[in-house]
Amino acid sequence: MEKALKAVLTARQVFFRRVHDLEEIANLLTEAHITPPFLAEQYGLLNPFAVEIRYDDRVVPLITLEETDHMATRTLRWAEELVSRA
Repeated sequence: MEKALKAVLTARQVFFRRVHDLEEIANLLTEAHITPPFLAEQYGLLNPFAVEIRYDDRVVPLITLEETDHMATRTLRWAEELVSRA
């Protein structure tokens, strides 16, 4: 999802710093008047999960596999559509 969100920012020529925080990236989209498919806070639920995978020092948040799959699928479709129009 991170790459999809960043692809939209890049396609719309929005500058962003090197960051892995999905909530921050979603907030950048909103600030650029681009509406992501989910609220920034919802993307934020996935931040500890990414850290767990990379660094093995955090607890996975309470978000189901089904919810994560839904968010990923919808975000990727949204990003593909916006990037293809750019």
